[in-house]
Amino acid sequence: MSSQESTVFVGRLAWSIDESRLAQEFAQYGSIQSTKVIKDRMTGRSKGFGYVEYSSPAEAQAALAMSGTEIEGFAVNVDISQPRVERAPRQYQSGGAAGYQAPREARTYPKSEPSTTVFIGNLSFQATEQDIASTFAQCGPISQIRLPRYHDTGKMKGYAYLEFEDLDSATKCINLQDVSIAGRPVRLDYSQPRPDRAVFETAAGGQQE
Repeated sequence: MSSQESTVFVGRLAWSIDESRLAQEFAQYGSIQSTKVIKDRMTGRSKGFGYVEYSSPAEAQAALAMSGTEIEGFAVNVDISQPRVERAPRQYQSGGAAGYQAPREARTYPKSEPSTTVFIGNLSFQATEQDIASTFAQCGPISQIRLPRYHDTGKMKGYAYLEFEDLDSATKCINLQDVSIAGRPVRLDYSQPRPDRAVFETAAGGQQE
């Protein structure tokens, strides 16, 4: 992502839209540097949102006119995406982990260590990944959204995990006030990223792949 505000978030994309089609739809507003449709890591299927990066912030601002435009039957929503902020390395004092000084924003949430993944609680059963993406696009680049479901019924469990590309974006999300999704107020907190399966099995004494 650009260090300037030259990238737009595009939500409510039809599942069939790929990077090439996304570029075609937004090319009229300026010189496109890159497009990205966020996909499920397991299935490769589009999650219904993506990003378009222009060569200048002015072009990105012009592209906001696309919000509400129908693309393959879906009225997309377009907003400026916050630039990615590189995560600063943790600073340790003498004494190892005991000397670690938590960032100022983390002290507001003593129960959860800051991470790039946000837990969304009290989530409406009608909420979709697109609803979540549209709500939090203002915070920064989103890399993954997970909506846990019951294996036997397929029904949602009423919470979700929202993973950002950097800690600064996750912190902006946590600091939002009075957030509602699908008409229901939600609770936000930091969550630890899901461990890689291979790493987990190795730690548990299983076979390393």
